[in-house]
Amino acid sequence: MLHLRAPSEVEGDEEEQELFKAPPIETPTWPAALEMEGTSEIAPDDRGLGEVRVIAFWGLKGGVGRTTSLAHVATWFGRQGRRVLAVDLDLDSPGLLAVLAEPLRGGMVLDDELRFDQLLIDAQDPSLDDATLRARLERALRRARGDLPRVDLLGPELADERFIKNLLGPLRPDRLYRGTQPALRRMLRLAAGAAGADVILLDVRSGYCEESAISVLDLADQVVVFASPTTGTYSSLAPVFSALERRHQGVGRPGVVHVVAGMLPAGKNARDRILSELQVAYLHARQDIYDALGGTIEILPADLSVISIYYSDLVVENGGGLGMALDGLGYGELCERIQETLWPPSPTQPNKSSPPLKQILDEVKFPAHAAESESDRGRLLELFTRTADTEELTRRSRTLVLGAKGTGKTYLHRVCLENPRLLGAPTNMRFVDAYSILRDAQPTSRPVTPEMMITLDRRADALGWRNLWSAIAAYRVMMAEPTYAAAVNLPPLNAAQRAGSAEDLVDRLSEAASNPLGLDEVWTHVDSLARQRGEDLVLLFDDLDVVLGRARETEPRREAMLVGLLDRVMTSWLTRGAISVKVFLRDDLMRGLPLQDRSKLEQTALNLKWRSEDIWRMLLRAMGVGSPTFKSQLEKDGVELAGLDDIPLIQFGKYLDFIWGNRMGATSNTSATRTLSWVEKRLTDGTGRLFPRAALWLLDQGLQEQKRRGAPQSPPLIAPPALRAAMPAVAGLRLTELQNESTDTEWDQILRLKRCNSFLSQPDLLNHLKGGGEAHPEEALKALRERGIIELVEKGEQVYVRIVDLYAFAPELDITRLGRR
Repeated sequence: MLHLRAPSEVEGDEEEQELFKAPPIETPTWPAALEMEGTSEIAPDDRGLGEVRVIAFWGLKGGVGRTTSLAHVATWFGRQGRRVLAVDLDLDSPGLLAVLAEPLRGGMVLDDELRFDQLLIDAQDPSLDDATLRARLERALRRARGDLPRVDLLGPELADERFIKNLLGPLRPDRLYRGTQPALRRMLRLAAGAAGADVILLDVRSGYCEESAISVLDLADQVVVFASPTTGTYSSLAPVFSALERRHQGVGRPGVVHVVAGMLPAGKNARDRILSELQVAYLHARQDIYDALGGTIEILPADLSVISIYYSDLVVENGGGLGMALDGLGYGELCERIQETLWPPSPTQPNKSSPPLKQILDEVKFPAHAAESESDRGRLLELFTRTADTEELTRRSRTLVLGAKGTGKTYLHRVCLENPRLLGAPTNMRFVDAYSILRDAQPTSRPVTPEMMITLDRRADALGWRNLWSAIAAYRVMMAEPTYAAAVNLPPLNAAQRAGSAEDLVDRLSEAASNPLGLDEVWTHVDSLARQRGEDLVLLFDDLDVVLGRARETEPRREAMLVGLLDRVMTSWLTRGAISVKVFLRDDLMRGLPLQDRSKLEQTALNLKWRSEDIWRMLLRAMGVGSPTFKSQLEKDGVELAGLDDIPLIQFGKYLDFIWGNRMGATSNTSATRTLSWVEKRLTDGTGRLFPRAALWLLDQGLQEQKRRGAPQSPPLIAPPALRAAMPAVAGLRLTELQNESTDTEWDQILRLKRCNSFLSQPDLLNHLKGGGEAHPEEALKALRERGIIELVEKGEQVYVRIVDLYAFAPELDITRLGRR
């Protein structure tokens, strides 16, 4: 049973009573703010946060989407590469960690000293040094779930009895904001340092309470004010804006106010009425502020305009629906507005005279969409875009590079060989192509061909793939660096041997592989020489899915080949001090290996994942490489293709708008779908993977479609109808790639989706599969979901299935797209 006590019962010792005698430091309150008068000089910022900006999310009442909106903003900034610290200060009803945090592992609880309430109490203790408190805060920071490695969270885990007792005593506002070093300020300052934060997002208690006053009126640089759809609350806006403006006049913050109308109902008439009433109330509030301050204030910032957040049961029922709710619901506009005010675009203004659209359409000739078939090395490397994956790629601990077809494995393989500095690789990292297929696009002669691999396969039973891979890699190293051959007393390959027949080389490989101890000695000498030279010798393996051809009957042999390679990696190469390995492999092939073989390297795997912003950078590079006129326009505006990786989206987003516009047109909820959201959704499969090759297809096909329709008179370069018309070709190409990497059984499962609806209940889909001849519809549904072709949507107790747009547009499947353009 929970026993509640009065604050006087909680506070008992003399130290606490002494603390109450400490004078407040200009404690901000809503009444005090309303009585403030402007000053000629702004007081210096005494928060101790340096360049870290603070944004407070606050509302007149609860239940209007404040925490959900904060979670979307944190998600947005995290994916932009910003370091975010999100803090839950709604202590009466904490919920931020439930929305954003990775759950604690089963049964795990935080140490008592890492509890949020205890950290706030410790922050009140002047005898506890900053270094100790910061170390505790660093341990208490929770990581955001999913793919948000740059978002840290701090807040109450749960409101248990101990938390409630502390809330009534040590965590009262007067306790948090008294003394020479106010506890809340101290904690935020140290937590921001521990998180390396660029921005702090505060989830603030609703209403005119002291807790909200501390956060909104003192700590915040910007405030996001949530006005509920209940019109009776709009009369409160005038004192809200007045308090914020007066406080700004006195201390210089908050400097920007964003007004959010949320969550707006689904009905158009109701929404229009609410927004109209809110706009009127807002205009009256501005006039009241102007009159109250004697007409001396400047015009309020343009950012103080209403942002609409629309209600969606998908957001509510899916714990916030992060990542899917930016499209058409208003969260994207809120994120962009805040980003523009925090990190404004470069002062360089774009050239007001747009480049000729017809000329760009005529010029664009894209590089090949597949890195393996692009013969122009320079054009390929100009497309290079760093991602979080490329930063990880250069780590010795990363051995497997996994991804679906079209996610950029071979692209990264070529960058490793042809310009590793683009990866940020250390200068001592030496990449050697231990195996990949010889192609016309790669003029360097390689001694191992697919035909030879088939010949070697016939000898694998006797020699073992483990030894054959060792021999192949050894000769590749000898070819790449003759000094290694000299160091191990092996004669370097002469010109005749380099150009020799496959049979001659097979004989040499077989001879070496038949004596494994001798071959191991070769690697010992190679490792020793690499150490002496201070090199990290990295062996690269690619094209393993087609080594023995694509025929279905070779699958068991290909599995044996992969197992042999992974065994050699673990037992030989990775035991050396100067040798590391990168194996580029389709993730479905990895999943198909026996568990005992797969588990050996799973901890060292890097799964390729593209962020949408990286896709946009790649598309701008493609446009710049394809069109000299477009590239010239970028350069006039101070945007260099080589520097795209180092600037935020806000600085180059306007050029994406030039390509395909900002909005796709009106939707059923009267808002316009943002083009970036529309494109991202159509390049993403059901597992959340983005496909860069599909993005290039969409851009290419969209431009071709626009050419057929004629050059537009004004931007965008690709009108929405042309972009939509390009999707069937993109989906068809992606489906062909899927076919090439599917077994007969898997492909049959996909084809049984023919003439299905794009959105239907799970029982209806099972019946559709069964009616198409599927003997095991439940297993087929599971396989389709694992491969990202479908995704499940829970709504109440009913489970629905959505065929993702990346495949639903494919003409071969003839899907009826319900509710889609």
